[in-house]
Amino acid sequence: MSDDAFLKKFNDSLPPGLVASSFLDQGGQGAVFSGSLDGERVAIKLFAPNDQDGRRRLAREIQALREIDCPHLVKVIAHHEVELEGSTYPVVAYEFLPGGDLRLLLASKHTARC
Repeated sequence: MSDDAFLKKFNDSLPPGLVASSFLDQGGQGAVFSGSLDGERVAIKLFAPNDQDGRRRLAREIQALREIDCPHLVKVIAHHEVELEGSTYPVVAYEFLPGGDLRLLLASKHTARC
């Protein structure tokens, strides 16, 4: 499947208002896309499908990130699960930090601990 075809299929599976516009990077846990949620720019992470325990761990992590206000952590904007090609994938929309590698941006953004 071409990148354009996958992006269209991915967008068709997302909830209303959440749109992936372009591929940014591939990591160990999944792919990251630039996109928007109701007009707000976000980073959308499409996680690799995992088992029930993995989904529970991710749900706990998302809940913790929503409750923590720390300059060293990106904010979770929304999360969903999507069906693609017969598998269920967790999807998380994070605040978008423009300008390069997230790890370097967060390291240089603040030096204070949470």
